[in-house]
Amino acid sequence: MDHQFDVIVAGSGAGGMTAALCCAQLGLHTVLIEKSDRFGGTSAVSGGGIWIPCNDQMPGTGFSDSDAEALTYLKHLIGDAVPQSKLETYVRNAREMVKHMAEQFDVRFRVVPKYPDYYPDKPGGKDGARSMQPAIVDAAELGEEFFRQRPAFASTQVFGRIAMDQVEAHTLFARSTGWI
Repeated sequence: MDHQFDVIVAGSGAGGMTAALCCAQLGLHTVLIEKSDRFGGTSAVSGGGIWIPCNDQMPGTGFSDSDAEALTYLKHLIGDAVPQSKLETYVRNAREMVKHMAEQFDVRFRVVPKYPDYYPDKPGGKDGARSMQPAIVDAAELGEEFFRQRPAFASTQVFGRIAMDQVEAHTLFARSTGWI
């Protein structure tokens, strides 16, 4: 194999696919490699949720957020394992990444109001709205590629066959309006 690339991305999860898309958009000769015969990585089996503090959809949920609160939360959990500058960069740019993916690639996310931070009781933690999940995509748009995606674990599906997102799961298990 004799090929040259500007960027080689290893892994086809959400992070790898995002990196490959953005590099290609910048005009870089990009290749994404995956060790498995299925694409999607852990993102495909986990539901693809992302933690985006201060996201643009939060105000409509009744939650508020600030960079300072998000940094307090991260710093409390992570300590000095990650430099402060990297945490600040993430908090400042994560919401911009969500906007960029929607505007440039029609990859959209929606806020999950009732999904709390993993440690909502810790300093800076929130009871919801920082987590976002991918918007529903019509599988027909993916054509045959749909069948090459890593399937969700059967144990996370209703009757081992029917997938649901975080909002649907909460509605069902909390017996919220429309749960039947």
